[in-house]
Amino acid sequence: MPYISENQIVQIVQDELNVILDGYVSAQDAYEIATMVFPFFISCRDVKRYCNQLQFVLPHVKDEVNISDLCVLEAIKMANGDCYNKI
Repeated sequence: MPYISENQIVQIVQDELNVILDGYVSAQDAYEIATMVFPFFISCRDVKRYCNQLQFVLPHVKDEVNISDLCVLEAIKMANGDCYNKI
């Protein structure tokens, strides 16, 4: 896989989260969430896996959780399952 820069990952995460979180949080909140979760990703594949998982989980729990917390926890789960289990 070709190298992807941090700036490119940030932009991809922001673009994807803007679409996924539309209707759940404001554009500013989506931007802030993207800045919190982008360090968990090193490739486009990671971002796609994360977004697919988020799209699956979000509709089922949207009224029961803080969306920002959910997004960060899903990123932790994807990056380090053991850490997620300890939380």
